[in-house]
Amino acid sequence: MIKKIDLNKSSENIFLLGTFLLASTMSVGIFLISIASIISFTLNKKEFYSDKWTKVSILIGFLMICACIFQTIDYRAKDLFDWKISYTWIGLLNWLPLFFLFISSQNFLKTTSQRLRVSIFLFSGTIPVFITGLGQYYLGWQGPFSFLNGLIIWYLKEIEPHLGLSGLFSNQNYTGTWLSSMWPFCLSFVFLNNKSKFKRILSIIFLIITTWTIVLTTSRNALLGVLISVPLIIGLKSLFVILSIIILLLIIFIFRSYLPFATELLEFLSSIIPSQFLNKFNKVSLTKILEFRRINLWKESIEIISRRPIFGIGAAFFPILYEIYYEPSNFIEQHTHNLFIDLAASYGFLTSFITIIFITTLIFLAWKSIQADRSDNKQFIINKCWLASTIIIVFSQINDITYYDGRISIIFWILLSGLRNIIV
Repeated sequence: MIKKIDLNKSSENIFLLGTFLLASTMSVGIFLISIASIISFTLNKKEFYSDKWTKVSILIGFLMICACIFQTIDYRAKDLFDWKISYTWIGLLNWLPLFFLFISSQNFLKTTSQRLRVSIFLFSGTIPVFITGLGQYYLGWQGPFSFLNGLIIWYLKEIEPHLGLSGLFSNQNYTGTWLSSMWPFCLSFVFLNNKSKFKRILSIIFLIITTWTIVLTTSRNALLGVLISVPLIIGLKSLFVILSIIILLLIIFIFRSYLPFATELLEFLSSIIPSQFLNKFNKVSLTKILEFRRINLWKESIEIISRRPIFGIGAAFFPILYEIYYEPSNFIEQHTHNLFIDLAASYGFLTSFITIIFITTLIFLAWKSIQADRSDNKQFIINKCWLASTIIIVFSQINDITYYDGRISIIFWILLSGLRNIIV
């Protein structure tokens, strides 16, 4: 007798396989996640439509489409400096399908055990990132490697002097964002596997590998994101430990001529930590923060957007207008280096503002729900790490934009979908 297929369970298994393949085989992972999401939405659409978070995401999508319509009408017969209005419509692919994913994937993330399974599959799928990244950095592996007639590409670029580990990603900042978002999951495995010595040791080894590969990416956003997440997961007391280590290293550096073994210790740290990573922090000066290139870029970006504040200037139009208005001589800006400013550039300040409120409210309410219920320690750990991973990705988009890598945007909205289910 043929058993009746449980479509909800089957779609969840397809979703899990998609999350596992997302990092290493993005196109296949996206395809499977899309199939699972469509099935889930078809089976549960009445439940989704009644949810207020669904309604807000639909509102944001509607505002984006309105902006595209206005830009299409307003830019007609105008000199667009080789920019095409089709670009702003194509830009919707970075948002509308992800709103759908946020809505439809909630069925796979309702319970703590479901979120734990997703985090395990996501982290397990990250192992090829470790292998290719460490092979690239220490063994000189170079690509690109192409599979299935170009359907899957592992970049493995040559590491230039001022750059770091990127592995199968096309850019070390993408790798840094992905790995740092996995870091809280890895830390949760250390806490959750306290009954098995073997699993705990294995979790600690993976935590060390994850931390080290983040350092090798030389991504400041990734490392700072991890440091921000530590107090969220372990507690505010961990800040004392972190600050103590930083202060101790500063004292050793300042008084190295008077302290025994200080010079040797600093030389040892310099030998294991990539010089390009240290050089990036050397460039940061609090006394010249207003002269920092990124700050000036944000200010100039807002000035450009203010010419069309309601509906924006259009997706992908920013780099062209920036070059026209400011005529940079030493560099070319491809985006605003802030996701929410970039969203305002594409579709207007109102759309960006509502999106910011949407995301921050989700994070805040999830945090309140987590703090309100500590009765189940396993649930408390998993939910805290899920929240920390979300905050890491949001934080990384404030000073850079890695969102436009499909893997990053997908995990971003999956994490937000999980937060929606944490909220009581």
